[in-house]
Amino acid sequence: MMTMTHETMTHDHALPPVEEAHTAELAELSPELLNLIAGSLTTDVLQPRHLGSLAGTCKVINVAAKDALDKLKAWHLDKAASELVVKCGWTVEDFVPWQPNCLYWSHKDLVEADAPALFNVLKSKAVERVEKLELFHNKIGDDGAAAIAAAAANGGLPRLSHMSLLMNQIGDAGALALASGAVAGGAFRELKWLNLARNKIGDAGAVALATALRRVHCRHSLSCHWPIIRSATSA
Repeated sequence: MMTMTHETMTHDHALPPVEEAHTAELAELSPELLNLIAGSLTTDVLQPRHLGSLAGTCKVINVAAKDALDKLKAWHLDKAASELVVKCGWTVEDFVPWQPNCLYWSHKDLVEADAPALFNVLKSKAVERVEKLELFHNKIGDDGAAAIAAAAANGGLPRLSHMSLLMNQIGDAGALALASGAVAGGAFRELKWLNLARNKIGDAGAVALATALRRVHCRHSLSCHWPIIRSATSA
């Protein structure tokens, strides 16, 4: 197959319909994901802007680009989610295809404003293998806890068995969101261990969460204000 270099390719001519379609689809993706497609097609240097032209003129590239695009769309992280991944010490290029089974995101300065991005990351296929989620010593608050519950209730984190939310400024509203996700949303079915110590959960949140987690056979540690009050419930 002919090797096309940067110098031999032109980009200012009118594109045929199939090429326009591929270019439009590819244009919707972030540069990081376009580079992943490029990496799946060749070991040579290939600029993301070349993919539409190649797909329109080469059947092999067309099929490979479509397959790669379909796969990446299933794992797609929006801009905010991608920035959150970077904030936690990853690159999108490494995070998406690797599909880790543990996320150690403690001490990452995560705050309540990160909740929408956290939801998008945790419900994506990129984390469907995650069994351990360590988010201790952040400040995700009630919105962050609700984001985790919503992600799990929407099919995210299906294998999650261990989660630490120690020291995250979570109160009753966050505990109730986690409880609602477990009871009404079907979340946390594989969860065996949860640490919520040193948060701001009161009696209402503690009771609701203990009741919900008992249904999914989870051993749990609950913190109700200060000093720490721990209660454990077994199946």
